[in-house]
Amino acid sequence: MQVSIRKRLGVLLGLTIVMLAVFSVTGTLSVRCMRRLVAELDASIRSAPHRETLLASIGSFTSLLVSFPEEGGDERLTEWANVHAAELNRRVDELRLESDRFRSRVKETVVRQNLSSVEEAALAGYLQEIEKKVRYIGEAIPYLSEAGKQREQLRWLFQLTSKLTELVSKADDPSAKLIPKLEEAKEDYQFQIWVVIGTAVVGAGVTAWMFYAMRRWIMQPIRQLKNGAQIVARGDYQYRLCLRTGDELAELADTFNTMTARFQAEVANRDKLVREQTQQLLQSERLAGVGFLASGVAHEINNPLSAITACTGIIHDRFQSPPAEWSATDIAECKEYLELIHQESQRCQAITRKMLDFAHGSNDERNLYDVTAIVQDVVSMVKHLGEFHDRKITINRTTPCEAWINGQEIKQVILNLVANALQATGAKGTVQIQIHEHPEQIEIDVVDDGCGMTPEIIQHIFDPFFTTKDVGKGTGMGLSISRKLLQSHGGTLDATSEGLGKGSTFHIRMPIRPAASHARAA
Repeated sequence: MQVSIRKRLGVLLGLTIVMLAVFSVTGTLSVRCMRRLVAELDASIRSAPHRETLLASIGSFTSLLVSFPEEGGDERLTEWANVHAAELNRRVDELRLESDRFRSRVKETVVRQNLSSVEEAALAGYLQEIEKKVRYIGEAIPYLSEAGKQREQLRWLFQLTSKLTELVSKADDPSAKLIPKLEEAKEDYQFQIWVVIGTAVVGAGVTAWMFYAMRRWIMQPIRQLKNGAQIVARGDYQYRLCLRTGDELAELADTFNTMTARFQAEVANRDKLVREQTQQLLQSERLAGVGFLASGVAHEINNPLSAITACTGIIHDRFQSPPAEWSATDIAECKEYLELIHQESQRCQAITRKMLDFAHGSNDERNLYDVTAIVQDVVSMVKHLGEFHDRKITINRTTPCEAWINGQEIKQVILNLVANALQATGAKGTVQIQIHEHPEQIEIDVVDDGCGMTPEIIQHIFDPFFTTKDVGKGTGMGLSISRKLLQSHGGTLDATSEGLGKGSTFHIRMPIRPAASHARAA
């Protein structure tokens, strides 16, 4: 199964994102654990026995006792006790409440500490002593209102509060040790939060940067390499890649450009060789056409040469006597013979000039030509062939019919088709050339009433080296080359026949105005 590089890089990026997500979740869980620990520590501090709170209650009660009047009679002391009775009872209740709370928290702390039995007994005695002192204080309050006992009770209360303060001061205060740890834990908790947030931000930034880097440094160069390879595969060998990544991909692009340049040179050399061989093949086919013409033209030229020879012989005989002895008739006859020699010489010159033009015509010429004139020129050459003097060639058109073509190549095509038609017909055969002009194209039909063709022959008639002629009378390349020449003009060449003995028709179609690609080629 084929997996693209983009998908593979996407998987790697996805795994990186998953790892960052796992790290983020782990960090979040650790922060939550830290928060729970801080909450538990805070709860422990709140539930721990607060010695300072109990001492503050004792101090509050003692401060009220200090306001007891040192001077004055019993009536004044009784008045003070009655006035502050309610406050004294309230502060005693507060002291009793704080004492119970202190002893309860101390017991809870003891349970968590797993003390030994001896330690537990000592602690129980300590707590009982505190409870007893607080009870004594509460029991002594009513006696402050009895005359004669106020001062004694006051001294007793001071002693109790002093001993209670001493007992409470001996107790360990866990909160005093835990509060600094709680503050430290809170600072660690805040630090962990910022670490997790910073890690998440950095991770997101790194992921975004990785995505950008992968896209710019890997994906885009690979996409350019892929597009460049597709462009070259479509035939544009002039295309060159330009990568400035400064890495292996840039080296690969340089290697690709070197390979493309070498391939372009090889293709250019191959095209040049093909063009040269094509021109050689066209020239050989043209010379074959010249040979076809020459085989019959020699007989046609022989007639005017015979006339020229006869005339020069007669003139030579006239010069056996001095010109001064010539009669007016002799002079007129000599002029007539010279005029005949001149005419026959021009006739021979015209025949040979047409053959030379056909043999040495331009191969690259592409201009506006009169197709009717080209067909008439070919027919005028073929009519000189003595071999086919008994055939009839007709053209349905004499008016100009212009198209943008290579005149020499189209002339070669028409000659090839007409020659084949003449060879396919028998004595008194007929070859019809029909020219039809349409708004966008010209159609030329070469119709003969000769031997005709079977479907099998029509199927292979345009194949190179296929021929139905006797050995030595054809190369089998004429029709193949003719079709190629018409295709180079954007045209077509097709053949039809109703069967053996029913003649054949070769149908040419070519545009009046060439397509853009053919115009550039011209």
